[in-house]
Amino acid sequence: MRGKSGEKPEKYGLANGAVDLRGKRLGPMKTEEIRLQAKANARGLMPLSANVHYLDESGAYKLCRADPVEIVVREPHFPEWLDNQEKIPFPMFRFETERARQVFLLLARAFREDYVSKGLFIDRAGWRTLTRLTHESQLPRSAFYGPKGRRGPVLAELERLGVVELRLFPEERGRGGAVTKARLAYEKIILKRVA
Repeated sequence: MRGKSGEKPEKYGLANGAVDLRGKRLGPMKTEEIRLQAKANARGLMPLSANVHYLDESGAYKLCRADPVEIVVREPHFPEWLDNQEKIPFPMFRFETERARQVFLLLARAFREDYVSKGLFIDRAGWRTLTRLTHESQLPRSAFYGPKGRRGPVLAELERLGVVELRLFPEERGRGGAVTKARLAYEKIILKRVA
């Protein structure tokens, strides 16, 4: 639900496929936008329709039926090279070092595992802490952490290529403060073209 600029969206209850607006009143010519996120549990056509039950200005119950739509649910498409390291598309990715290529594949597989196997939403899939990357890649810590808070050479190369994104997670605490995580930059056009 989107409110006025700068306001946090209102939260409403969701039960048995219905959104309860808890007595929300709308004035004449006013609108309210509600955004829902749906998660399909099977492939195929998913019919989607909405009914709005409301009280009009005279206090009478009314029903408004929105036009139904059908959403096509497909398996997520992932490129072959996620399963076969030899099929990384060259010359699109020209890694300067084997270490960068190794970490890129690690992050690509992590993204696929979270999104496909675990069913996480795309915005939460694939994030790994630098400490976990150090452990899983068996590379030295200096590959990820540079001097004086800079990026290590592996992360710097992957960022320069535009194939990973880094983000601070202030709600998670590490030894040095907020936790930094990396993931495959799936949203970027360069990777969507390859996929």
